[in-house]
Amino acid sequence: MAAIRTLFLAFLCAGIAFAADTPGRRTEELMQKSGLWKQLGYFQAQVRAGIEESRASEARSGQPRIREADIERVQAAGHIAFAPDRLRASVRGDMERLLKPADEAEVLDWLSTDLGMRLTRLEEESEDPAGYALMMREAPKYAKGLPEDRLDRMRRLEKAVQGGAASVEITIGITTAVAYGIASTSRFGNTEMVEKLKEQIEAQRPRMLVMLREQMVTSFGWIYRTVPDEDLDRYAQFAETPAGTAYHAATIKAMTNAIVRASLEMGERIGRADASDPKRGS
Repeated sequence: MAAIRTLFLAFLCAGIAFAADTPGRRTEELMQKSGLWKQLGYFQAQVRAGIEESRASEARSGQPRIREADIERVQAAGHIAFAPDRLRASVRGDMERLLKPADEAEVLDWLSTDLGMRLTRLEEESEDPAGYALMMREAPKYAKGLPEDRLDRMRRLEKAVQGGAASVEITIGITTAVAYGIASTSRFGNTEMVEKLKEQIEAQRPRMLVMLREQMVTSFGWIYRTVPDEDLDRYAQFAETPAGTAYHAATIKAMTNAIVRASLEMGERIGRADASDPKRGS
């Protein structure tokens, strides 16, 4: 239990949010131009949609096991924990800490080019709830018709931006953080069980990485379907530069930290609400 408690305390303490950029830094501008600012604004709605889908799945089963009060409790906890302003402040603080000013300036120069702005618009369109739903529906079918050299470009780009690795870190972080938050505050909580859960998930990391990298390649095929090969090559080339590599590594770390903190808080709120519910029994 001590090990996992230390892990989450480290996540919490690592992300002291700043109210504004440190003088001389342009981190918020970087988040705006990269689309990260807008992406962080969608998490709250995505959490809500996921919970609603669980509710609908329970109803379809004909044997619902989750009380309506519990669903509302989870919704309320997620709404607070994943508030856009809180996620943005967390990510901004970590990005400023993790990314050197020179690398920040170089990435901003790239994002300000015509190609950089065009790619950001395409990425933002895919992250919009309607655009995301369309991508999930159409991307697998679209990818099947892509020639191998086009798929190879998507694989190069996925590797350069570390897309699959980011998905794995966030998936593991969310699962363990919510579980730990609930276990550490609920009357029936058992944090030792969370350590076992984390071990089980970590054992699946290699398989998850392969699966999520392929999913990312499929998604990229759809997102950048209108981008010529030569422009994709330019994108990958920049992502492979020292500044591009540092930027994507910092983004993954900052995003993971923010989502884990929010997930931990969500779990703690659920656990405290459960502990104070007189209908739960002792």
